[in-house]
Amino acid sequence: GQLYLHLTGKSGDTHETKVTHDSVYFSPGKTYTYLVTSPTDLGDVTQVAFRWDHDASVLNVGSWNLLGLRHPTLYVDKIAVANAEDHTQFSFCEHSAAIETAQTQLF
Repeated sequence: GQLYLHLTGKSGDTHETKVTHDSVYFSPGKTYTYLVTSPTDLGDVTQVAFRWDHDASVLNVGSWNLLGLRHPTLYVDKIAVANAEDHTQFSFCEHSAAIETAQTQLF
């Protein structure tokens, strides 16, 4: 699928940013790292808006959702945001969260 983030900080926010370049198959138990940049200083990050869109593979019939009866869900255990300039880190979603395709979850 495709992954999108919108970061909000005490001093500003980003636009919703697509962080995956191509469709990604997210495997259970793996850690994924993406870089999101901002032209302005966000300050301490206070909120992360997380959205993903499920992509069906033509070769994988099990991923198809022809009648809209399936609700593809991505499970997120933790979101860590690091400021590369001052090395501060912010953690969100310290417990598992279920996010259905095309739904935005705020952390």
